[in-house]
Amino acid sequence: MTKIMLVDRNPLAGKAIEYVMKKNRPHITFLGQAFTDQGGLELASRTSPDIVFTDILIPRQDGLKMAENLKQLY
Repeated sequence: MTKIMLVDRNPLAGKAIEYVMKKNRPHITFLGQAFTDQGGLELASRTSPDIVFTDILIPRQDGLKMAENLKQLY
Protein backbone atom coordinates (compact mmCIF):
# COMPACT_ATOMS: atom_id res chain seq x y z
CA MET A 1 0.00 0.00 0.00
CA THR A 2 1.37 3.40 -1.01
CA LYS A 3 1.46 6.09 1.68
CA ILE A 4 1.36 9.79 0.81
CA MET A 5 1.46 13.03 2.77
CA LEU A 6 1.06 16.70 1.90
CA VAL A 7 2.86 19.86 3.00
CA ASP A 8 0.78 22.89 2.07
CA ARG A 9 -0.36 25.94 4.00
CA ASN A 10 -3.89 25.63 2.57
CA PRO A 11 -6.06 23.26 4.66
CA LEU A 12 -8.47 22.70 1.74
CA ALA A 13 -5.68 21.15 -0.34
CA GLY A 14 -5.32 18.31 2.15
CA LYS A 15 -9.04 17.73 2.35
CA ALA A 16 -9.27 17.61 -1.45
CA ILE A 17 -6.41 15.13 -1.81
CA GLU A 18 -7.77 12.94 0.96
CA TYR A 19 -11.21 12.91 -0.68
CA VAL A 20 -9.86 12.06 -4.12
CA MET A 21 -7.64 9.29 -2.76
CA LYS A 22 -10.41 7.65 -0.75
CA LYS A 23 -12.84 7.81 -3.66
CA ASN A 24 -10.58 6.92 -6.60
CA ARG A 25 -7.48 5.27 -5.16
CA PRO A 26 -8.45 3.21 -2.11
CA HIS A 27 -5.10 1.41 -2.18
CA ILE A 28 -3.34 4.71 -1.37
CA THR A 29 -3.23 5.85 2.25
CA PHE A 30 -3.32 9.59 2.95
CA LEU A 31 -1.18 10.07 6.07
CA GLY A 32 -2.08 13.68 6.67
CA GLN A 33 -1.08 17.26 6.03
CA ALA A 34 1.53 19.54 7.54
CA PHE A 35 1.36 23.30 7.13
CA THR A 36 5.06 24.21 7.61
CA ASP A 37 8.43 22.76 6.71
CA GLN A 38 9.07 21.69 10.31
CA GLY A 39 5.66 20.07 10.53
CA GLY A 40 6.37 18.24 7.29
CA LEU A 41 9.67 16.87 8.58
CA GLU A 42 8.00 15.75 11.82
CA LEU A 43 5.08 14.10 10.02
CA ALA A 44 7.47 12.32 7.66
CA SER A 45 9.58 11.02 10.55
CA ARG A 46 6.48 9.63 12.31
CA THR A 47 4.76 8.11 9.28
CA SER A 48 7.47 7.18 6.72
CA PRO A 49 5.58 8.23 3.57
CA ASP A 50 6.37 6.81 0.15
CA ILE A 51 5.41 10.06 -1.60
CA VAL A 52 5.44 13.65 -0.31
CA PHE A 53 3.54 16.37 -2.14
CA THR A 54 4.72 19.82 -1.14
CA ASP A 55 3.85 23.35 -2.08
CA ILE A 56 6.83 25.44 -3.12
CA LEU A 57 5.64 28.41 -1.02
CA ILE A 58 5.43 27.16 2.56
CA PRO A 59 6.31 29.15 5.70
CA ARG A 60 9.98 29.46 6.74
CA GLN A 61 11.78 27.55 4.00
CA ASP A 62 10.51 26.66 0.56
CA GLY A 63 9.20 23.25 -0.41
CA LEU A 64 12.23 22.52 -2.58
CA LYS A 65 14.59 22.96 0.38
CA MET A 66 12.34 20.82 2.54
CA ALA A 67 12.40 18.11 -0.15
CA GLU A 68 16.23 18.23 -0.08
CA ASN A 69 16.17 17.84 3.70
CA LEU A 70 13.82 14.85 3.43
CA LYS A 71 16.06 13.26 0.82
CA GLN A 72 19.11 13.63 3.09
CA LEU A 73 17.26 12.18 6.09
CA TYR A 74 15.73 9.22 4.26
